[in-house]
Amino acid sequence: MSTITRSWIDQDPALTFQYEGTSGYEMETRVPMALAALIPESELLNPDHRLFQVSHLIPELAWCQMHFEFRRVIAELQNGDYVLAGRLLQRVAELADLPVVATRILLRALPQYGMLDLRSKVTANASGLDSPGGKNLRIISAAVWRSFEAATQREGVDLASFAENVARPVGQLRPRAEETGLTTVYEGLYNVDSKYTEWRQVHLRLVWAHLGGLPNAGADEQQEERREIPASMRGRPITDLERMTERPLFPKLWNIINSNFKRMGGASYQPS
Repeated sequence: MSTITRSWIDQDPALTFQYEGTSGYEMETRVPMALAALIPESELLNPDHRLFQVSHLIPELAWCQMHFEFRRVIAELQNGDYVLAGRLLQRVAELADLPVVATRILLRALPQYGMLDLRSKVTANASGLDSPGGKNLRIISAAVWRSFEAATQREGVDLASFAENVARPVGQLRPRAEETGLTTVYEGLYNVDSKYTEWRQVHLRLVWAHLGGLPNAGADEQQEERREIPASMRGRPITDLERMTERPLFPKLWNIINSNFKRMGGASYQPS
């Protein structure tokens, strides 16, 4: 920020973001500590730097809270309270909206030049693959699925039955309470993973918009074969990111969906 601009802001208190740090609200929510994490204006690499930081902090906070709720889900699955476990998964799915929104803001509001300028100045190897939230979420999701599978085995429930339970007609005989609760968990897992996949897809679009490399952007197949592949901060091609975008948190859940499709005749299925 130039000296002239800084002097101009100092002359008008209305242009300064002010907080006391002593109110009950601030002490309870730790707002001063959160604001202290922001890069000082005098150290911003360019005017888009703050937006870039905030749009990455929001997903990290959301993923941390999702991790916390996942631990509660595991506990309730082990305790047999499947209704509460399902409710908590719906909370996780709502939290998973935050990374989608934050990344979409970058996609729509961060100019390509601003992003490329930042990229040339930030710490080397500052790769999003090192995100602690992303790493921990992938690890705990495996534990969540193991707990879900253990609960279905304990209750004698066939994983393939959940899709039918969700779609059963009005008035059809309801399954046991345990199976109904686990069906709610199944829906929660699906909603969480769908939102997580949406975030990955938006993030990939962000990379294409700022770094380039969109597949099939050439006018013909020969140009596509000569496609220039941008690299990550680690020097890895973004094709790695494209492959990662297809990896869900709960792979076996999607195997159930695939199996149901095949079991019902696939593309040749005709409803009765």
